[in-house]
Amino acid sequence: MTTNTIQPTNFDIVMEEIDTLVSNFQDSLTRITNKVCKVDTFQLGLTYVVILRAGKISKTLSFNLDELTEELNLEVIDDTFNR
Repeated sequence: MTTNTIQPTNFDIVMEEIDTLVSNFQDSLTRITNKVCKVDTFQLGLTYVVILRAGKISKTLSFNLDELTEELNLEVIDDTFNR
């Protein structure tokens, strides 16, 4: 019996890293403001936008998904050649 494993794509890896970053940011805003931090996300083309709001404080983060996946591709290529 063979087992097929699904490898995450570069896009999956980038989105997981963004999710971790946003989660940490959300936790920090909650601690700083002592208010629940709400998160809204949307995508405009290749730009992924995250808006965090806690009390009177808000922060907008934007990520160029094309740049991030390309950067990840370059790191993988560089790592492969440096072995």
